[in-house]
Amino acid sequence: DISGTSGVSAGAIITIVVFLAALVGAAMWVGYAYKFPQTPSGQFLIK
Repeated sequence: DISGTSGVSAGAIITIVVFLAALVGAAMWVGYAYKFPQTPSGQFLIK
């Protein structure tokens, strides 16, 4: 294995990283929409 981790494929690592990035992005978007409810994001969250 190129990454040197024990029994974890590069594909699995990429999948986990992408998933975590999406999760953090979603959390940041919700935080932004909550802080600025007048924005389109905030309006979408309210509905």
